[in-house]
Amino acid sequence: MSTVSRQTRFQLTLMGSDQPFSVLAFKGEEAISEPFSFDIQLVSEQASLDLETLLHQPAWLSFGPGHGIHGQIERITRASTGKRLTHYRLTLVPSLAYLAHRTN
Repeated sequence: MSTVSRQTRFQLTLMGSDQPFSVLAFKGEEAISEPFSFDIQLVSEQASLDLETLLHQPAWLSFGPGHGIHGQIERITRASTGKRLTHYRLTLVPSLAYLAHRTN
């Protein structure tokens, strides 16, 4: 386990994946009769992740034991790569948000 992930208060878990991500920051939006949307900034020691395989996968943003948000990855991008860590950004939305699309 990376040093960064042991020090973070918030965690992102990708269901069915062992990709090690540490949450740097997140911003969420929700409104009455609208699906929530969380933009999450992450870091990983792995610079060459296949981002396509992570799209539309279930994820859990944990705020602490038993508290957090389930959703699906709607968008993910590689922001920058440093000497040791690579920064990523993703958007987490509820599964129901996909019902707004008329086709697959």
